[in-house]
Amino acid sequence: ADNNNQHHQKIIPKTSPKISLESNLVKKTKLDPPNQAYISSNQSTDQILLCGNRVWKELISNDRIALQKILTHQMSHLYDKKVKKLNLYNSKDLACSELRAFYFSGACSGSGSGNVKCLFGRADRKLKFSEPTMFLDRNSRRNLVEEAFKNCIKSKL
Repeated sequence: ADNNNQHHQKIIPKTSPKISLESNLVKKTKLDPPNQAYISSNQSTDQILLCGNRVWKELISNDRIALQKILTHQMSHLYDKKVKKLNLYNSKDLACSELRAFYFSGACSGSGSGNVKCLFGRADRKLKFSEPTMFLDRNSRRNLVEEAFKNCIKSKL
């Protein structure tokens, strides 16, 4: 692909627990900015778009655990949007969803304070570059993550 286009694979959740990888749905999509390697659940549809740049290493090395973490993270966001009715353009809802996505994907394995520190760090870094929270100063963003942790995750640990 050229620098202005990335390949995306649509992942369409079914009502069953199985995930359908619809290879016939691969399409080129121009990203802004170009060459950005990221994963995004599309707010206007019920689809998850995976940027080829983001998953290429995992696909080439057949790292199924890493791919599972990526998909579980994005499926958590989709669940939060559709079932929990969270608005991912709202900073509080997004902070909650990010914490839940990192928690459920297993991105922060382990237990105790190390796991909590990892969840806080991952969510804080993600929120630093997310549209609803990118202009918050560091302390405001950390306070937002702490509040979301108390309301969304603490009872699960």
